[in-house]
Amino acid sequence: MIFAEQFDKNATDDTLTHLKCELIHQILHLIQNGKFVDVYKEGLVLDCGDGTEMLMFLRLLIYVADYPEKALLATIKRNGMFMCPRCLVPKSRAIMMGTKKDQRERQCQKCVDDTTRRRQVKKARKLVFDGGRLVKSKAVQKELPGSKVPTLNAFSEKLQEFGFDFHKVILPDFLHEVELGVGPCIIEHLLRILVAAGGNGVQEFNERFRMIGTFGRDTIRRFTGNVSSLRKLAARDYEDIIQCAPMVFDGLLGEDVENQKIVDDLLFDLATVHSYSKMRMHTDTTSKNLRVALKEFSRNVRVFQAKTCAKYITNEMPHDQVARGRKKAAVNDPSRDATAPVKELNLATYKMHALGDYVETIQWIGGLEHSSTQNGELQHRISKRRFQRTNKNQFVKQIAQHEARERVTRRVATRIKSHLQERDGLPTEPSGIADGLPFMDPAAHYHMSKSTCKHFHLPTWLGKHQGDPALEGFNGLLKDHLLQRLLDADFDGDEHERSEEERGNIFIVNDRIFKHKVLRINYTSYDVRRQQDSINPRTHADIMVLSPEDITNRTNPKHPYWYARVLGIFHAVVQHRQADGTVSPPRAIDFLWVRWFGINNDCPGGWSRKRLHRLSFIPGDEPGAFGFLDPEQVIRAVHLIPVFALGRTSERLRELLVRRPEDKGEDWECYGLNMFADRDAMMRQHGGGVGHRSTRFLNRILLRDLHVPRLGGPAEVHGDATDDEGPGDDEEIAEHIWTKTCYITCGTARPQNLHMTHG
Repeated sequence: MIFAEQFDKNATDDTLTHLKCELIHQILHLIQNGKFVDVYKEGLVLDCGDGTEMLMFLRLLIYVADYPEKALLATIKRNGMFMCPRCLVPKSRAIMMGTKKDQRERQCQKCVDDTTRRRQVKKARKLVFDGGRLVKSKAVQKELPGSKVPTLNAFSEKLQEFGFDFHKVILPDFLHEVELGVGPCIIEHLLRILVAAGGNGVQEFNERFRMIGTFGRDTIRRFTGNVSSLRKLAARDYEDIIQCAPMVFDGLLGEDVENQKIVDDLLFDLATVHSYSKMRMHTDTTSKNLRVALKEFSRNVRVFQAKTCAKYITNEMPHDQVARGRKKAAVNDPSRDATAPVKELNLATYKMHALGDYVETIQWIGGLEHSSTQNGELQHRISKRRFQRTNKNQFVKQIAQHEARERVTRRVATRIKSHLQERDGLPTEPSGIADGLPFMDPAAHYHMSKSTCKHFHLPTWLGKHQGDPALEGFNGLLKDHLLQRLLDADFDGDEHERSEEERGNIFIVNDRIFKHKVLRINYTSYDVRRQQDSINPRTHADIMVLSPEDITNRTNPKHPYWYARVLGIFHAVVQHRQADGTVSPPRAIDFLWVRWFGINNDCPGGWSRKRLHRLSFIPGDEPGAFGFLDPEQVIRAVHLIPVFALGRTSERLRELLVRRPEDKGEDWECYGLNMFADRDAMMRQHGGGVGHRSTRFLNRILLRDLHVPRLGGPAEVHGDATDDEGPGDDEEIAEHIWTKTCYITCGTARPQNLHMTHG
């Protein structure tokens, strides 16, 4: 009404959008009042906790938000020709993220809050408010190059005189740009390609995700029954999908080998960028590797668009088409069309462009978790949970009522707890602080129960399962392992066979073995934090140990880890007869019964090949397939994903004793080692693991395999997208790696008939 009275015309949608932007900045003007500016300029004297008076200055270092709010705070058009609040790289070049030319443009065309920008905005405002011109009229747009809008920026008006530039504090937001942006966009388009390719690709996609096991307490959760719908998924769900996608999409394009390879490379690069970007702690090496990973990801996106997307005509997903038709039917729209519209992959977006600022941001503020909206977005779960308890009508009032009830309930529970503690004479603790002792000694590497409730008689148990290949030589191998432990010998994989006389000197008290359900492993993660894995033979049973083999051979570097599946967690009370005939006092020894994996060299993996390492069980009737392990040797748990394309087999082990019920008497032919399960798992394979012998040399071995492009590879399919890619790029990448690519294989004393080496 006010606008119509002033200008004798109604406000257009563009004008209303502009006025809303004006309202936000006027609110920011009020927040930055005189006292705010005085503290920013002159500081404020505060009494610190140590009694010292300190002069504190207020500073705005980072502003974290999703893209619409960034555009609003930077006073630029959403998704305009120049959509970035930090630079003037045009929208059409967003797909060139990571190239040398893109990096030069970001540096040379940074947005600056200078006198010229403010003068342009004031001229445009005069045309709008004094001349009555429309916000999007040619006269106004002529005064506002670079997708600016005629709004006075509150930060600029209040703080610019002190050297503050609002463009510099608007940082990338990893949550919305990768986990809710580029990642889901690529996954959704790959699903469209599966539909276009025909067959049962989408059904197989869902089935594979359902068969992926969980990892950690909540690192990788159980997937829903219909992942392909991508409905009601939070960022943490997309994170799990990105981490597992490289193995799930393997072989889904059938005989289209060329495009399957492109898809596999793309998903591996996406998971690599995700892992590097989400690291809490960075070094010069990891930041350089992230830059290389971003470049490789951008290159493979262009390859994917040029070849794979061009081959398949992709349409709207069937469930989206049904939803759209249902929506039109609800409003009696006669324009309903039975054909699904064509959908193309569009990565000319700010979210793709923003990836190029990650390395610079990390070098300035550290890990991207400092500039992520994840903590704030997690609060959405509370509102969504309360919304489900409403009748969906006037839900705002009902949500407020639920919040009030929860607050009162917490207050009552706190008073009751305090009353009970005072009555029993227990010390009271502040609300919100958990009581109770730690579950285990944090200085100990592992913890398992000392209970003697569950046990079995070893000779009876072996007789009951006589003929099972998993138990062949069980008693002898166990005594070899126990003797090695009693003699404090170094771990050698239990490949040194003892004589019968030596074995006869080992006595298991009452021939009794005590069984336990869970083993907990403490370890130090790459960012020097205490972490814990829970090993359970029924659920999370796969582990990694440091290889006892000679890894210092530079001519034939070997994989530094072995991998195994825990079949049982035991302890036994053991005595040892010495050479002089005396018998040592009884000693409780903890040990694990494991089934060893071998690395499958028929399908080698690693960073340069952009494939996960593949592991297979050593055949059960071969020596060395089973063994025993000191829990002290376990580094941590690992996440294995079946290689679904190769199917299952029962040839490696005929009996069912050591298999889990869900395996249905069969093993998967191969498993993929999920290097992206969490950041520490990635750093173990990258060369940044903490707290193990020969760590420095292991890092040098693993770093040889990082992100070296395959020279002579698919450069011809890059098309026009590689206008600034030359030999110098490969040289630059090689400098970051320090040495040429070298695939890590691992020699072994284990059986080699499957073209495998011990993991």
